[in-house]
Amino acid sequence: LIITSAYFYYQRRHAQQLANAPILVTPHAASNIAGYSWIWEYTTLIDGSRRDALSEKFVLTLNEETKTISSTTDCNSISATFIKNNEVLSFGPFIGTQMFCENSQEQAYAKELALTTSYVIVNDELHINLNRDFGTMVFTRGEKISTGTTTNQSSRLYFLSTHGSLEYHD
Repeated sequence: LIITSAYFYYQRRHAQQLANAPILVTPHAASNIAGYSWIWEYTTLIDGSRRDALSEKFVLTLNEETKTISSTTDCNSISATFIKNNEVLSFGPFIGTQMFCENSQEQAYAKELALTTSYVIVNDELHINLNRDFGTMVFTRGEKISTGTTTNQSSRLYFLSTHGSLEYHD
């Protein structure tokens, strides 16, 4: 019984280590995050559930020159600064337009983006890994975009609060 328990403990521990193993990103893949639009498809959560994007309006772009991201949503536009070092990626506080839209997925989308810790590109998909193993956001590659130009569409500032809601500030 002791040997059997120890064996199952080892198997479970080994499986957890494999599941948490980091994914290595090649230098070529790491350089492809900017210069394209990325369309949010879904988020897989730690509990195994999946949240599908209900609209193709969730389009993320990164500008490597200005270190900013911008995204349209099913309701507004949001933007932030970003820091990228190889596959490590994080976003600064989001700013955005403030228009109310019923049944919008914007708050969940922005909350998940705020948890970004790293990314990997697999074929034409951008996988954004979220903090505390919350899950992974999956985007498909969209159109190639030109760099060096950004638009500022923000009218009010909003921040993601610690309890997950967007708080607006003038």
